[in-house]
Amino acid sequence: MQTETDFLDKIESAILSDENVGKALRMLKQFMNEHPHLIVENQIEDIQNDYDLMKDFMLRGFKDPQRDNLYLGMLMKLYRILSDIKLILRTRQMGVIYTAYNKSAHFNLSSTDIRANLEGFVQDVAMSSLEPDESREKKLKQLYTEHQKYMSVMFDAILVSSQWNNDFADFIEQLLLSPTIDNNDAQLIISAIMLAIMNSFDIKKINTLINIYLKANDQHLRQRALVAWAFSLPQSESHLFKSLKDEITALCNEESHRRDLLELQIQVFYCMNAEHDNEEIQRDIIPNLLKNNGFSISKFGIGEFEDDPLQDILDPGAADRAMEEVEKSFDKMMNMQKEGSDIYFGGFSQMKRFSFFQDLSNWFCPFYVEHPGLQLTNEKMRDSKLMQTLFKHGPFCDSDKYSFALAISSVIDNLPENVREVLNSEEAIGPVMSESDKNSPAYIRRMYLQDLYRFFRVYSHKEEFKDPFDKSRTDNMSFFLINNIFNGDIIKNEIKELVHFLLKCWRYGSAARIIKRFSFPDDMQYLIMSATLAVHDGRYNDAQIMYEKILDIEPDNIRAIQGMAHASFYCNDYEEAENCYAQLLEKYPYKQNYLINYCISLINNDKAEDGVNRLFKLYYDLPNDDNIKRAIGWGQMFLRKPEQAVKIYDELLAHDIPEDADYLNYGYCKWFVGDITGASEMFKTYLAFVNTNDNPNPVLISDEFKKDSRLLDKNGISDTEVKLMIDIVTQ
Repeated sequence: MQTETDFLDKIESAILSDENVGKALRMLKQFMNEHPHLIVENQIEDIQNDYDLMKDFMLRGFKDPQRDNLYLGMLMKLYRILSDIKLILRTRQMGVIYTAYNKSAHFNLSSTDIRANLEGFVQDVAMSSLEPDESREKKLKQLYTEHQKYMSVMFDAILVSSQWNNDFADFIEQLLLSPTIDNNDAQLIISAIMLAIMNSFDIKKINTLINIYLKANDQHLRQRALVAWAFSLPQSESHLFKSLKDEITALCNEESHRRDLLELQIQVFYCMNAEHDNEEIQRDIIPNLLKNNGFSISKFGIGEFEDDPLQDILDPGAADRAMEEVEKSFDKMMNMQKEGSDIYFGGFSQMKRFSFFQDLSNWFCPFYVEHPGLQLTNEKMRDSKLMQTLFKHGPFCDSDKYSFALAISSVIDNLPENVREVLNSEEAIGPVMSESDKNSPAYIRRMYLQDLYRFFRVYSHKEEFKDPFDKSRTDNMSFFLINNIFNGDIIKNEIKELVHFLLKCWRYGSAARIIKRFSFPDDMQYLIMSATLAVHDGRYNDAQIMYEKILDIEPDNIRAIQGMAHASFYCNDYEEAENCYAQLLEKYPYKQNYLINYCISLINNDKAEDGVNRLFKLYYDLPNDDNIKRAIGWGQMFLRKPEQAVKIYDELLAHDIPEDADYLNYGYCKWFVGDITGASEMFKTYLAFVNTNDNPNPVLISDEFKKDSRLLDKNGISDTEVKLMIDIVTQ
């Protein structure tokens, strides 16, 4: 049965994909007949009248040079109506959107009222300095409390606001860029706009964010706007968004903007790795810190080990080594943070259950000591420097700063005096941030991304929002640089840098998405990266084609020769592999893996005797190298000496952990010496090893026999015998 959502998605497709006004109008009218309570019927009728008039003019033979633009305008109006319908239906479903709608139902979302409230707050705070000391604190508490309530409702009002018009969008832009309002308010409003667009795309809202990014002088405002519009890009390619595409193309003509986008994209990937980084910290770093720092943790709390007087006698260097281990572990964690890892996620993600975080806006609110949610904390910490230190130098994102302050205030009464003294120092929050680091664009972006990551991972109603960090999503919210709205030719250098970063970090899936989206067929660096990815994915034929293009242009390109050798080897193109490995050995004559692969290529290229002789020379120098033994065993089978190969594989299979292919090749040996039962058992064992539960593409013994058909033919195995063996093994 077709749901409301399914039908609305079809209407959206008629508007964005088909760009068909008539079809969209008919479907919208059908939907309205079933939902008469929606107050948009008059808007639809207006568009219908204009559309009928356009058709009438065409029937009369009139040529209208503005017809295409008028038609596009109708599509945009229909899209705005559809977006508002979707939003109205969402606000009537139970949940945080429903709560936000009811909470802000009477909020006056007018330019005059908003400006008066936001500017009035700044003026009132400034004027409070004229109050006597005894009344100033009370006055400020009241001002901040009332203003926070106002901003919370305004946040919700923007979240559920319908499509903006030009006038309101211009007003918000001017307001957020104005020095007459509080910067924290401006940052909070940007987050509200972002959430609104992510759930219901609005071209006026995203234009506002882009303009703030381009015009703002304050870096906190500018970087938050950058993250917001990058996460808010439309997920469907459509002519309706051509003006936005042109705007972003113009923006990307500036190198500084392209660098911002590239750095942001890389930071997003680091941010999405938070769970993995936390596992590494818990597994490899924290145990070392606890083991060597002189403390123990038990159900009774944290206790200090007593010094062992014999330790210095029995092992004089133990204390120094323990300290080195602690320093190494700590340095590793700090280096992870410098590279962009979210090292605090594991701890602070567990500290979001305070009532403070029940207010949606507080997840996105910049940290400031006067926040009404911290009033009790401030009273308890009145004689401590902690709050100011946290505000000025804390190495945490804003959300974690609030968590830290609230957590400390909840236990401060039970802490011993010496711990309270520590809390009064800058060292209480760990390594503090310098002013230059704290105000750098990269740091500001990273902190905001961590705020967002915590919200989309931990917030109790997170399922009501589109999560840009969800790796299972098929859209481009987090991987925004592959959005079709970007012109690949303009961001070519940034795309190449991003692919290089992804390959270096083993993010092959993400690199593959870029290769699929962008094509730079004449760019050497891009071809090499594309070929590298093809080899990793097992697309060896594709890799051969790419490496061939590279070598046509640069015949001496070592990376391309290496790649061509590897790809050809796995494509069973041993003639080309032999040629490439010969070139590599001229440059690197002592590289062992090149020599072994060269010999195997010779063996498979009907030069088995030469290949085996070279391998024996290598074996005399390295008699314990199993890979050399494997290659010799393979060569012996090509020389029709399976009895010699059996001895080699007997030795290899005596190891604790033989290679999977050893079972397959041992099966060949047994088959060639006439031990059919033994051969079939080895083939079954091989299949059992390679076809594990997590292998999506099971290996078939028939495919293995096909790949090794030349070996089977060399040893007199007929097609009939191959078919019989396949049946024996598979049955």
